[in-house]
Amino acid sequence: MIARVLKEEELTVIYRKFLVEDFPRAEVKSLNDILNLFEKGEYIGVGFFYEELLFAYAFFYQPLLRKTMLLDYFAVRKGKRGMGIGKECLVRMKKLFSKMDGIYLEVENAVKAGTSETYNERVRRNLFYLENGILPTDIESKVYGVDFSILYLPICSDICSKEDFEYLYGRLFGSRIPYIVGDNLKNGIRKQLYRRGNIIYRRALKEDVEAVYELMMEVYDGLAEKSCFVPEEKENLYDYVDKGMIFLACDGDKRLAGYFLVIYPGAGAENLAADLGFSAAKQKKTAHMESCCVREEYRGSGMEKDFLRIAEQCIDGKKYKYLMGTVSPSNAASVKSFEDCGYQVVRTQEKYGGLLRHIMMKEKDA
Repeated sequence: MIARVLKEEELTVIYRKFLVEDFPRAEVKSLNDILNLFEKGEYIGVGFFYEELLFAYAFFYQPLLRKTMLLDYFAVRKGKRGMGIGKECLVRMKKLFSKMDGIYLEVENAVKAGTSETYNERVRRNLFYLENGILPTDIESKVYGVDFSILYLPICSDICSKEDFEYLYGRLFGSRIPYIVGDNLKNGIRKQLYRRGNIIYRRALKEDVEAVYELMMEVYDGLAEKSCFVPEEKENLYDYVDKGMIFLACDGDKRLAGYFLVIYPGAGAENLAADLGFSAAKQKKTAHMESCCVREEYRGSGMEKDFLRIAEQCIDGKKYKYLMGTVSPSNAASVKSFEDCGYQVVRTQEKYGGLLRHIMMKEKDA
């Protein structure tokens, strides 16, 4: 693959022939606006070619004398997708702009997706970026009425900031197009995707349930003391994707390393809060940190604590105040994980058909 900067006439052809078809109409800048920036030396088009055949393109905004830039549009041509082209384009970008500090990218916020199909599509796109060395940030934006989470492709510097990104937006949009930039917002990319080392944490989709179930049974079958863990029915896992949350930990080669379940039990005997004598109103404000399962070779890495902290960030503190889970007293590692995350043993009793369990609890800040 060859990546080269486009001439003005090439950029114009790509805009008219491909870009207006590849992106939602509301997000497409006018060609005049783009060419005005191009003439100022602040807009760059790059084509990715195989033997002079265009396979993908990227348009960048870079104010003069800045060391960071914004990836404004990036698309692989229809018919060329699913072939690893996007991954190679990212590698070529870094080589082409090897003296830049880094590149900001906008990805549509998955949490704000209106349908499960759109959510799944956005999560897959976000995962593609994270699996290819692009970093999540705590920056969010809203422009053209679309909520974006901001990612960062480091080249010479890993450091990015809301102020730097907001400068790019301010120069690009000025006062003509309303925009919002914020940080640490409730539904940012860290509510959708997390990374620690080679491990990527994310919310599960229904298509992940089979792998979750297989891992659960593999771990359960390998336990010397079966009373430590109570497996779920596969049908329940499908329900948890929609009515609760399942978090996955995948290693660099996408192998499932572990999962974590969160459910909202509502008022009733199945709610751990009922065991503590809580009122029906308090039971409805209780979330269960239901179960955690980690593949053997990943144990001892702090994965359960990662899961607990990630889950807590994603649980709406205005709806759910009491976080509870059960742990076998013989599972010292799991007890410690809960305690390290601020949970306390509030009761020990028989559960799940006579199995002794600690009930762990903490109160969540709104």
